Amino acid sequence: FSSVDNDLDNQTVTLAPDGSEAFYRACRGSATTFPTDPSGGTVLSLTDDSYVPVTLSGGAQVLLYGVGYSSLYVGSNGYITFTQGDAGRLESPPDHFRMPRISGLFDDLNASAGGTISWKQLEDRVAVTYETVPEWDYSGGIGSNSFQIEMFFDGTIRMTWLGIDARDGLAGLSGGGGKPAGFLESDLSGYELCEQSTIPAVSSWGLAALTLLLLAAGTVILRRNVTNRATTTGATAREA
Repeated sequence: FSSVDNDLDNQTVTLAPDGSEAFYRACRGSATTFPTDPSGGTVLSLTDDSYVPVTLSGGAQVLLYGVGYSSLYVGSNGYITFTQGDAGRLESPPDHFRMPRISGLFDDLNASAGGTISWKQLEDRVAVTYETVPEWDYSGGIGSNSFQIEMFFDGTIRMTWLGIDARDGLAGLSGGGGKPAGFLESDLSGYELCEQSTIPAVSSWGLAALTLLLLAAGTVILRRNVTNRATTTGATAREA
């Protein structure tokens, strides 16, 4: 993709365990609101390049590639990690795959410059919501990005993107263990629409123009262009 080809706006992707080698079955849809209302959730105190731990209550666990977790780490750069926190800002496949991770929009975001990041536990799921969080910029922050990651206790994962100003970034799942040796690229617009009888539903459905990369080792990732931020003496530089 080019640096202006991030088309995640108003899209939703649901990944349901199906017993296949890839572990998940993907379906697509459109969204105009977050499926889980973030109001009443717990607002997290996150700064630029930071993370905070979250512990689930009532013995609840979320599942990623069949592994259960009773705690998770919410990162300010658009992802949730498990087993340990991460504050990395480089949205590259090697960084994404370093540990178990759900990337809603792995990008160099700046929670210190605005927006809200919150989490909410319901009877059947946990939702982490990023609302109007800007990207890092020399001036502090630029643009606004709103997206939500829902982890259902049955193992289903749903990611929803509303307004996304970022033109790059990375989204998807990682079971950890490093970047897989190879992957197969396919167009998400060719995937089926979600069926309310088999997948938790969102309010409205439509065509998506995303690309789904099904990688080896049972990993699913939605890939976007990569932008790096490198620190030099006396200055901070960005390069595409």
